[in-house]
Amino acid sequence: MKVTEFSIKRSAGMSMVIMFFIVLGLVGYSRMGADMFPKTDIPVITIVTTYPGAGPEEIETQVIDPIEEAVASLSGLKRVTSSASEGMTWTVLEFSMSTDLDVAAGDTQKAVDAILYKLPRDVDKPIIQKYDMNAEPVMTMVVSGKLPLPETYRLAKDRIKQRLETVPGVARVTLQGGKQREIQVDVDRSRLEAYGLSINEIITRLKLENHNIPSGRISEQQNEYTVRLLGQYSSVEEIQELRIPLGDGGSVALKELAEVKDSYKEVRQYSRLDDQEAVGIIVQKQSDASIVDTAKAIRAEITKIQKTLPKGVNLVIAIDSSNFINNSLADTKRTLIEGVLMTGLVLLFFLREWRSLLIVMLAIPTSIISTFMMMYFFGYSFNMLSLMGLSLCVGILVDDSIVVLENIHRHLKMGKNPIQAAIDGRGEIGMAAIAITLSDIVVFGPIAFMQGMVGQFFRQFGLTVVFATLFSLFISFTLTPMLAAKLYKKPGNGEEGNLYTNGNGSRGRSFWQLLSTKLEHIGGWVVTFYRGLLQWALGHRWTVLGVVTLALAGSISLVVMGFIGSGFMAKTDNGRFIIDLKLTPGTALDRTDKAIKEVEAKLKHIPEVEHYYTSLGKGGNDWSAKSGSHMGKIAVVLKPKAERQQSVFEIADEVRSWGKNLPVESFTVTEGGLPGMGDEPPIMVEVTGPDQDTLVEIAAKVEQVVKSTPGVADVTSSWQGLGQPEVQVKVDRLRAAQHGLSVGEIARALRAGMEGDVATLYRDHGKEYDLRVRLREADRSTVVDLSKITLTNNRGELVQLSQIAEIAPAKGPTEISHKNRDRLITIKGTTTEAVGALGDNWDKIWAKMHLPPGYEIDYYGEIKDQRESFADLIFALLLSLLLVYMILVILYESYLTPLIRMLSLPCGAIFM
Repeated sequence: MKVTEFSIKRSAGMSMVIMFFIVLGLVGYSRMGADMFPKTDIPVITIVTTYPGAGPEEIETQVIDPIEEAVASLSGLKRVTSSASEGMTWTVLEFSMSTDLDVAAGDTQKAVDAILYKLPRDVDKPIIQKYDMNAEPVMTMVVSGKLPLPETYRLAKDRIKQRLETVPGVARVTLQGGKQREIQVDVDRSRLEAYGLSINEIITRLKLENHNIPSGRISEQQNEYTVRLLGQYSSVEEIQELRIPLGDGGSVALKELAEVKDSYKEVRQYSRLDDQEAVGIIVQKQSDASIVDTAKAIRAEITKIQKTLPKGVNLVIAIDSSNFINNSLADTKRTLIEGVLMTGLVLLFFLREWRSLLIVMLAIPTSIISTFMMMYFFGYSFNMLSLMGLSLCVGILVDDSIVVLENIHRHLKMGKNPIQAAIDGRGEIGMAAIAITLSDIVVFGPIAFMQGMVGQFFRQFGLTVVFATLFSLFISFTLTPMLAAKLYKKPGNGEEGNLYTNGNGSRGRSFWQLLSTKLEHIGGWVVTFYRGLLQWALGHRWTVLGVVTLALAGSISLVVMGFIGSGFMAKTDNGRFIIDLKLTPGTALDRTDKAIKEVEAKLKHIPEVEHYYTSLGKGGNDWSAKSGSHMGKIAVVLKPKAERQQSVFEIADEVRSWGKNLPVESFTVTEGGLPGMGDEPPIMVEVTGPDQDTLVEIAAKVEQVVKSTPGVADVTSSWQGLGQPEVQVKVDRLRAAQHGLSVGEIARALRAGMEGDVATLYRDHGKEYDLRVRLREADRSTVVDLSKITLTNNRGELVQLSQIAEIAPAKGPTEISHKNRDRLITIKGTTTEAVGALGDNWDKIWAKMHLPPGYEIDYYGEIKDQRESFADLIFALLLSLLLVYMILVILYESYLTPLIRMLSLPCGAIFM
């Protein structure tokens, strides 16, 4: 009560208090960033390890098993999944929500560092990263033009990449495709044998001869000199003349044994934009940076970079995640403004005069702007959830002020002056206004403190509503009665209750009086209709109860019978989709390219397609991409919604049908998820167990069930069988020992001969390039060539690989996955149906399969997220109902009356 009296009697002082909130709110508004979703601390850490040339089985035993064993004892660890494909492995660690992710990342780094000595020598150091849904790629662009591809790559790496990395908010810039410079030493096997040397000796010599080493200092009287050994290679010619020691004490020039050339790395991946070969540039933002601000800064930098590029070279943005976010946030902001204006129109209809309308329309933006201050202090951003909270609470913001104004009206009609009417009117319903506000707070407050990912998502949503509601209560106690006391007039003589009269009682014919007269007729008709409906309902109580009960039962039955499905997140047309294409494992890159070009040719004829970005030799999503010559990926970007006739789902269905006529083993189309949510399909069924053969049998049954489910498409299994052609070299340890050779020496020579070994780095004008040693192509093209690889033992004897190993063609798996150290097979698929009902139906089928002990069928992705989230939401709903009841008991001082009031809540389900 005192705060209201203070605001009326000291209106200038209260105006400054309110202006304080407004100014800070505007400052917060100008400094808040924009993202698709709130910043979340999802406790997930990824470990990415590359092992060039290695197959899945070698990676499983030599890389995955040591890493999984090292991290198994980490505190708070819930789930460990790993996936090994050709040359690469991913290990994903999921921790409990209470885990401090920074501490977990540090512990993971220490655990992995402790077992680095157990990993193969050629394995790249594992990269450990915290997963951040807001740190996914912001933008993908391509560099293309008239320059040769190697020149284009060098331009992208040395000029464009460096400049983009300096843009505020950018965390990492990676390149795809192109040709990279490499110094190659192609060894002639026959000459190597003639001189009694092995390829390992050449690698060792190249490494020893390439050093610049500080060697101390010399002090002479008044001068001091540093001594530095300059032994790095300065030219390719110098490498050619390098002397290789022989067993008899002599030496031979490297050029006599191998061809040394300045060339390019073997191309295993290509990138194209709209059929034009190019170099792709993928930009990731920092986790705490605004995606919108970062993308804006990148576009500004691109404009500057384009001016410095050679004529005919273009830097084109292929995929820009900020576009969808900008459009979504703009729609949400527009909805917020429209909500405020529509609220004003509704209030005009009921209040029918400008003073009350002005007061309420000032109260709404004042509460919203003040809320920006709290959002800024709490580190929030403008995102779908926070803006949704503001949009939702527009109606809530006017509740308190309308209740106060209506009671002030009543006191004015009693003949009180505006000041006294404002004080008394607000004082009478103060408790009711507080109860209204607290009811809103206890509904949205528990949402903000839910556990799990939903709690992370909805914290900004719930607390934004709470902040706005509390400010609306403050405004209704201060600004609203203050303005009412200033603007309202005491009714004139003979016109009691009419607020539109002037000081001497004359009515006049102002615009507002005419508008009020018209609206009063409409309002009178509405009141008459409602009064009649109410009287009829009171006279036919059992009929009303029966109709409401039937309507409620019918609404609930729609959910129970499956007419209304359930899912984790609504499907959204974000204007892009991903095509993943796989041929038979072992297919050459050229054949895969031919199949992809067939798809590209068809995409040209879809008028809604704006761009398509092709990655050949790569599949999967951006943070767990798989590589292989038999796979490819096309990211298709559509034109804006206003410029196309079909939705992304209709176009994706059309493209999905092409797979039936293509010579491919797998052809999947996934509609792009929301930024930060990844591009994984909505259906992911996991089958785990200890024995591979039994696991494959169970997974095949699961795959068949998923395929036969109506509405499910693009069903694939992570297990592709033993389809990867390979040549297996089995070392005879006894014979190897007799020749004085170890498995490690054999493996090193074999890898160096076939894949090549980066012996050292060649430095030129401040840049570093790999110096790779391997057999020339003519000596490594057949299985027979493989058997002729030679090694030198400690006695200087030459030993052929065929003498100490059995060499035979075979087939191996294309991908091996683990879940909590058990073998894992994942069945994936897409659907336009609600995933909740699918999971419930499949649970009944799995129960009838009677799995052997140790085997399990579980869900991941949307089905799992939905089940966990619904449990949290139901708990929050029940808690909110209990708290609302407690507040109403306090308000009414009754246990029964609140129950009667709350019986209306279930009826809200009728119109859902």
